[in-house]
Amino acid sequence: MDDPKYLEEIASWEGHCANLNMIKIGKELIHYLGVSDQPPYRLLNVKRGYWKTTPASHATGDTVYKLQVTVNYGYDGLIPNMQLQDKIGEYYADVCKINGLAYYDFDGQEFLFNNGHGYYSTKRFFRKMFERGKKIGVPYIRFTGATLSEGSWHYQSIWNVGGGKNLYDFTTREWGSTTSQGKDLRDVSYANFFPVGMGGNFAIGAKSVVEDYEHIQAISVGTGTTYSLILNQKDVESCPQKEAIFATIRTWEQARAADVFPRWLKAQLADPANSWRLEQGKEETSWVLYRLVNGVKTAPVYLQKSKKP
Repeated sequence: MDDPKYLEEIASWEGHCANLNMIKIGKELIHYLGVSDQPPYRLLNVKRGYWKTTPASHATGDTVYKLQVTVNYGYDGLIPNMQLQDKIGEYYADVCKINGLAYYDFDGQEFLFNNGHGYYSTKRFFRKMFERGKKIGVPYIRFTGATLSEGSWHYQSIWNVGGGKNLYDFTTREWGSTTSQGKDLRDVSYANFFPVGMGGNFAIGAKSVVEDYEHIQAISVGTGTTYSLILNQKDVESCPQKEAIFATIRTWEQARAADVFPRWLKAQLADPANSWRLEQGKEETSWVLYRLVNGVKTAPVYLQKSKKP
């Protein structure tokens, strides 16, 4: 190379992932680690034909592209240019049409910022996806994503900032305490009109019990968040309380949709120290909320959907 600028950087915007350190010449990807310190500058520790590309001959004067990449942890990839990104957006609409999908979780959505066009890149990606969807007859696509930006909120349904115990650990009843990420959504959800989600969490499995989901739903309603419930047939069928758990989730979500929880009550629901039991009332538009003390129902609160139009 006649100019080693940028080539000494380990590729990635986060974490400096050595396995993603590559260049492109023609159609060949080449992995390397290090650059010689004297001209003529040479790449060191080279692996030809990286990522199953084909090693090829290259002529003097061919352009060497230092590629913009994503990050490890399951996100390994390359950032497309705008033309390829347009096609990817249209492809997601095609996937919805072919498979009957109507919901996406774009974890890693922040990579849309990395092709050099900022918020415009994000807005353009989703515009291409929705335009293609409309053209081929796809119903409105709901999606959540790991970021919320000027480019996405025009289209986005939910803002999802992660999952697992990075946010809320319902077993220890703590926010963001079990990992280095330490995420806590409460300030965001209290101060933001945009719907916020706690990611893919709280999977139903063999050891899941109703009381866990009474608590999870109370935290969700109290803090003003939602979540993407992880389900697969094998784990759900292994759960003896599966039917009761789904009934509990349905009861809470119907009450949430009816907007029956006053602000003072939401503050109590958001307190991890409290335990609750919500039951359907005598009418479809009424509910009774009990505080559980040592498993005993106490202090009933009667909730009624407003009859105002």
